[in-house]
Amino acid sequence: MKSSAIKIGNRVYSTASLDDDTFNLVLSQKGVIDSEIKSFIDYDDQVILIRDSLQEDHKKELLLHELIHACIEDSGAIQDEIVEKFVRILSPRLIGIIKDIPILFSETV
Repeated sequence: MKSSAIKIGNRVYSTASLDDDTFNLVLSQKGVIDSEIKSFIDYDDQVILIRDSLQEDHKKELLLHELIHACIEDSGAIQDEIVEKFVRILSPRLIGIIKDIPILFSETV
């Protein structure tokens, strides 16, 4: 298991990449039973979990997806189906921008 932490607002979220069995076990302990879930954020425990079996670029996109949710949660906004759709649209597009920011920044200065 690989793990680290990131601060969003006043909260520090632990992040962990878990094998499928452990990921499913943790989700079931939280009352979530869905084998299609690839990543998960628990706001109360301040943890972000991602399936380790996924490709690295997919894991990065999912981490960004959950971090966007953490930002929205920190803002106090309601997390509903519309927000989920928006985050699903936004995260794969932002991941490319994030990778290019150092290049873009150096070109504009």
